[in-house]
Amino acid sequence: FGLELLSTVHWLIKHESVTSIDEIITHTYAWNDRKRQFAPRQIELAVNILACKGWIVEL
Repeated sequence: FGLELLSTVHWLIKHESVTSIDEIITHTYAWNDRKRQFAPRQIELAVNILACKGWIVEL
């Protein structure tokens, strides 16, 4: 995964208190045009990777 996607997802969970994959996708796409290039599946995988590594609580 790209660092940009992982850091975006991590920041949203830690600072925006999002609680679902759908909220993460919505907030990611609202961030800027570049982040709309990430597919929902990629965002979901980033959440799973961060959870597996212990960086976030599993959603």
